[in-house]
Amino acid sequence: MRLGALRAILGLGAAAFFLAGCVGQQLEVAKGMSGPDDKFGSLLYKGYIALSQSEFDEGDYVDADLFANRAIMTAGGTVPGPQPVGERQLPADQAGDVEMAYQGLAGALQEGAEKFPKLAALAQTSFDCWVQELEENIQPDHIARCREDFSFAKDALVAALTPPPPKPEPKLAARLYEKFVILFDLESADVSADGQKTINKAVMSIDQHGAKRVVVSGFTDRSGSDAYNQKLSQKRAENVAAVLQENSSTDLLGLMEVKAYGEERNAVPTADGKWEPKNRRVKIDVIR
Repeated sequence: MRLGALRAILGLGAAAFFLAGCVGQQLEVAKGMSGPDDKFGSLLYKGYIALSQSEFDEGDYVDADLFANRAIMTAGGTVPGPQPVGERQLPADQAGDVEMAYQGLAGALQEGAEKFPKLAALAQTSFDCWVQELEENIQPDHIARCREDFSFAKDALVAALTPPPPKPEPKLAARLYEKFVILFDLESADVSADGQKTINKAVMSIDQHGAKRVVVSGFTDRSGSDAYNQKLSQKRAENVAAVLQENSSTDLLGLMEVKAYGEERNAVPTADGKWEPKNRRVKIDVIR
């Protein structure tokens, strides 16, 4: 299947799909199919299955079917583009901005689907999520999350496709090393929303400028036992490394090293047993 000729779906009603039956039934049909062999199609199929499942779980069977039908089309070899804005009834004060976003995304997908399939698939599915939630307009947090995911993926995709400017003669070893720090709640290894934003910055640094080595180091404060803190720092580092690998278009296998230091090497020196938020962290070192 050639991905250069991405086509938008025009009309996703019952007449457009011979598999369409009762409302809410298409998700199971889509799950029963195999995703395409190519990377972009496979990720797009999985993304639409996830969107369909989310809407099905909320009782929105119409949109669950819409996303499921997009997964079915992808699995069948007809790769849909992002949903045209005119197919949704959007707030009048936001329709123009959404249309501009659609045009920018459609242009980036022509080349990006083949070169950067992870970012391209995330950009497309999160755009469709955004316009669906915006039309529904009852869950502001969902609207914001989908839009933020779309903006990150689309901006990263466009940046990755933009040829870098000519490199000047190096004077110093500046910009050959970047550091990103993610903070964690007490006794937690879960990546917060702020932590995800920091990881996104690291992803863009890696994907835009390349990296010879990425070191992910986990740390804790000194409020727990040595053994507990060692395991917690390892879990924090592994979680951040997993998010990095999932979101980066760069294959980090062989480039990324994960380390755990427990309560050693505190950013803020403290006595044993003391809580310190700045010590509950994971550091990402991007080395070029």
